[in-house]
Amino acid sequence: MGLAQFFTILEYVCSQTDTYFAKVDKDYTSQICPNCGIHTGKKELDVRVHKCPECGYEQDRDVAASLVIKQRGLAQTAVGAPVVKQPSNGDLTGTLV
Repeated sequence: MGLAQFFTILEYVCSQTDTYFAKVDKDYTSQICPNCGIHTGKKELDVRVHKCPECGYEQDRDVAASLVIKQRGLAQTAVGAPVVKQPSNGDLTGTLV
């Protein structure tokens, strides 16, 4: 199963269980400080700790990136992004509500 198919199935399951699902922009998540929002610049892959030069926030790089993704997802709900509701008959052609 490919990643796109996984997300299609995940989106369907979330819609059937009233669980929020949204795709967010993955770009630059390891370059943004989740604490203050400043762009900290590109890091080499061997740099495993996020250290913000602006606010001093330190965190494991992957954890910091996941916090940025979470913030982006929560921001989408705050602005009333459309929610995809899948039909209950198993058809994967959902409609916006």
